[in-house]
Order: sequence, then structure tokens, then C-alpha cells
Amino acid sequence: MSTEKEEGSAKKKEPTLPAFNLAELKKMLPFQWRVQQEFPDYGFIKYVAYIDARQVMELLDEVVGSENWQSKFQMLGTKLFCSLGIFIRNHDEEWGGGEWVWKEDVGTESQIEKDKGQASDALKRAAVHWGIGRFLYDLPNATINARIKEVKNKKGETIRRCIPTDDAGADIKDVGAHMKKKFPHLYK
Repeated sequence: MSTEKEEGSAKKKEPTLPAFNLAELKKMLPFQWRVQQEFPDYGFIKYVAYIDARQVMELLDEVVGSENWQSKFQMLGTKLFCSLGIFIRNHDEEWGGGEWVWKEDVGTESQIEKDKGQASDALKRAAVHWGIGRFLYDLPNATINARIKEVKNKKGETIRRCIPTDDAGADIKDVGAHMKKKFPHLYK
């Protein structure tokens, strides 16, 4: 984008800097639920709400533009850190003026894909420093009743697993749909 400015008889184009509002990074995003911990001795499961790393990247693209953010990953010992930078333009300077501002955090391994999960977690945790996904901390941890089922693990050992059930004792097939019914105020 540019604006035209007249100087004598010649018109000169001056760039206008694209503006973005960092407060938009704090908006609520669609979220899902995952098991945080099973309590087979007590017959319930604790769930927490989460967003995925793709949602973080899409929100950054939408709010600041894909050219105005970047992520860097670094191993420190056994921990993977993500630095998430946003280019903050200085509107008092000419086009291109500004600086990269960085915020970082560490990720933890996931139970499914260790390395990918650790990178995704580090990105999401760094994004929280910019306000992305911070609303998740205001959501309740949800507990759902469970029936206990004995199953064999990979080592052939019998373990007790929790199967989520509704208040009537029927198995819950779709935890997300169940949560929408249980907490409708969270989905407005």
C-alpha cells in the first residue's frame, strides 16, 4: 500500500506501514479436550482444553502476517526451547524500521511423537507469552466419570484403564461433544 504526496508538479509515492493489533492474538480459538490424568482407583478422568500448533501459526499469519513472525528452536541439554519473534515496526521511521521482539519457553515431550510433540509444545508455550491460547488457563479442568476396564499393555501386563461415561453410566464416544453439553457457556 502507498499514499501519494504532491511535491511541486511531481507525485511521490510514500509507503504506508501495515498495522496490526497484538491484542488480537489473545482472542479465543476453537479448542479440544485431552486426557490429563486417569484415576482408575477413584473412577474418573481429568481433561484439559488445548489448541494445536497449527492454530498458533494460522493466528500469527492472520494477525501479524506471515512475513512478520518467525520461530527458532534450540536444544539446551535435554530441553527444547522455542523462541517466537514478531517484527514490531517503528512507525516513526521510514519503511522497514523496527525490531524483532522475542519470547521463549520450553516444551515437554508428548506420549505419542516425542520430538514433534516437544517442538509443538515449545511453540505453544512461547506463543502464550504473546497472549495466544492464554484463555485456556481460564477454562476449568473437567472431570468425567469413568468405568474401569482391565487391558494388557505392550509388555503383557494387566493394567486398569478408564473409559469415560456420562452421568447415566453410558460410554462417551465423543468427549468434545460431551464437553459442549456439559459446559455450553464455554462455546459462545
